Amino acid sequence: MYLLVALVGYFLLAGAQILDKFILEKSVPRPLLLTFYSTIFLLPLIWVAPFLPIPNSAGFLVAIISAFAFSAALYAMYRGFFISEVSHMGPFIGAIIPVFVLLLNFWFVKETISQMSLVGVALLVVGSFIMCFEFSQVNKSGLHWGILWGILSAFLFAISHVAAKLLYVQVGFASGLVWSRGLMGVVGILLLFTPIVRKTLFDFSKKQNSHKNSSLRQVALVGTNKALGAVGELLIQYSIAIGSVVVVSAMAGSQYALLVIGVALFTRFAPRWFKEVYFRKEIYQEVIGILFIAAGLALLIL
Repeated sequence: MYLLVALVGYFLLAGAQILDKFILEKSVPRPLLLTFYSTIFLLPLIWVAPFLPIPNSAGFLVAIISAFAFSAALYAMYRGFFISEVSHMGPFIGAIIPVFVLLLNFWFVKETISQMSLVGVALLVVGSFIMCFEFSQVNKSGLHWGILWGILSAFLFAISHVAAKLLYVQVGFASGLVWSRGLMGVVGILLLFTPIVRKTLFDFSKKQNSHKNSSLRQVALVGTNKALGAVGELLIQYSIAIGSVVVVSAMAGSQYALLVIGVALFTRFAPRWFKEVYFRKEIYQEVIGILFIAAGLALLIL
């Protein structure tokens, strides 16, 4: 059951990440500002939190860690997307997350995983690595700073997922989700004190009347993006709560397989809206990566 829920969640997140790259290039070319939009709308959850089971002091600290790590992971991911191509950076992050989660799981959650599931997880990770390997096409100079942002993002996502799992065990899914994600809204408030966010929001309000149609399109685009991301993340967190945090994290490979397919379709049929450059070797590489991911999913489901 939790595998199907996770798969639907990753499908929605794949759509959200394609919009992330489009927004960064066309509408909101600042990773910090997009992080603000990704967190501030979660603030109302704080008003609901007191009506649900309240974590003890240790649980509250875990909720803070999960919220701040997830917010920082989003920023690092957006920086990576801004530098690199989303069809490479996405799988790169997805390949490393389960590795970090597996290590943290042994130290903190201590879940037991069957050998078949471990093989499936390994295939998902290998498939993700295959799809992200060709970074030299981005800037013709091999490795770049986007890779470091990707590694940082994966590590922070892993911390957030494992912390969330510990919180769900203590107070249940609904309370754990509301507390951890509501505290992400606090991160949004803190980002209001940064000069980039304040200046951009001030300029937006000044230009809203003179560029009303453009402003409305930007709001609609960001709103759609955040709605997809919110529903997708809700399903992922529910899967983590009722299933294995290691397996669900590894299933991110399915998200990036869907993402690569989506990017290819946009590039072929709607290049005016979204386009990435593909080379023949790169196409073969990503097809092989998708086959590995499909095999890994099959082992997990069977």
